[in-house]
Amino acid sequence: MALNEIVRRSIEKGIRENIEGYKGWNIDHIRGKQIWHYENETDFWYGHLIGSLIALSYTAFKSATTNIPSEEEQQEIWELVQVHSTEIREIVKSWK
Repeated sequence: MALNEIVRRSIEKGIRENIEGYKGWNIDHIRGKQIWHYENETDFWYGHLIGSLIALSYTAFKSATTNIPSEEEQQEIWELVQVHSTEIREIVKSWK
């Protein structure tokens, strides 16, 4: 494991808290499509949320360590987010 345990727990907590927040989102489907011109709404929002969680996790890492995550640490962060991929996809599907 590249991440120290304190940083790992902090990142996991942030991921869980953000996922809980996503459940309450109210998406304006028509406006979103007009702004971003996506073809597949579910894939667009899924990618958006995954990308947001990875970015938030990198920020949490940098705040905790004052360093940019190494390649190995980035992979570990990505894996922490990926654990929630099914849940995130279900949240996105529930917005329709």
